[in-house]
Amino acid sequence: MLNLGNRVAASGSTDCALGRRSTPSPGDRRVYCRAGELSYPAIVEAIRRGRTFATNGGPLFPFVTIDGKGPGETLETGEDGRHQLRAEVRCLYPLRSARLYRRGELAESFAVTGKRGEVALEATLREPPGTRAWYVLRVEDERGDWAITSPIFVEPAQAPPRPFASSLILEISNATRYVELRRDFFAHLIVTVSPGDRLESVELLRDGRAVRRFEPGMGESRAAEKVPATGMGGDYAPGWAWAAGSSHFQADWPVKETGWYGLRAATAGGRTLASDEVFFDTSREVSRALSVVHLDGPGTRWAYRGYGEEMPLAEIRMPFEGDHWWYPNRSYWRVLAEFGPERRELVGGEKAGAEGLFRTPSR
Repeated sequence: MLNLGNRVAASGSTDCALGRRSTPSPGDRRVYCRAGELSYPAIVEAIRRGRTFATNGGPLFPFVTIDGKGPGETLETGEDGRHQLRAEVRCLYPLRSARLYRRGELAESFAVTGKRGEVALEATLREPPGTRAWYVLRVEDERGDWAITSPIFVEPAQAPPRPFASSLILEISNATRYVELRRDFFAHLIVTVSPGDRLESVELLRDGRAVRRFEPGMGESRAAEKVPATGMGGDYAPGWAWAAGSSHFQADWPVKETGWYGLRAATAGGRTLASDEVFFDTSREVSRALSVVHLDGPGTRWAYRGYGEEMPLAEIRMPFEGDHWWYPNRSYWRVLAEFGPERRELVGGEKAGAEGLFRTPSR
């Protein structure tokens, strides 16, 4: 998301459900911010500006600057392209690693193994004039505690035009807007392209054919005045909305037939975008969610496949009562990230039976 021009900050929180047998503990995920003063407005503004670092709750604290600029701040590329990084890591336990990343790729690995207390780091960075970049520092100790800073941004004095990028998100699930379970399934669509282009159409596909086609000229239709896909509170109903000069689209649409579902979009610039597909089987009488996500731009790709399973549909009682909240007992996920030549693929959860629910359609 950072490589696509979005200024996203490191943050964290703990969704602690103490009424469940298995749940994160309070403080398992934390965010620290440089607010200047201990007041709610100052803290909120610091988080909004990305003056933060996040941790998994361990005693590990990274502080970093480049040419005196800290996380969330921006510096300009100089004529010689040289910049000075200085960092201080404060840790209770010996360090295992300290790594600096530039645009998602490893830029510097510091020799910190076994060091503890206050550990100073320095490095000279080189950015060719006219380039755009971002840097984050990630540190980890021997116990597996980690911390990561928000980005420090490097921008030329005159920023080049923003490159084309796109985002496609598709989820099919039977949860309400506030994750209560229902027996009906909906597809939730979110498609975004760069402001320099615009969407001419978005299609929800089943087995390669359009189930529903949306175009900007159709206007929008909001159920109960709720924003489709992301508006909170209440049940879902068919609806759609456009924004940002037709470069952004969100929709909800009922899913009642078995098949392979995916997204396809066309832009005014002549681009065709397509998502991976998910297999939805109406004969499976169990609560579940299937999701695919794609973020694409020059030299950058991030793709996600996710599956979660909950209680049988027959056990859902209306009106809503008891423990009918969406909280998957069985889950699976696969993440692919590409940043230039760097490529990472991570898989977790229960793969058996779940991997076959996803596929990449033939182009």
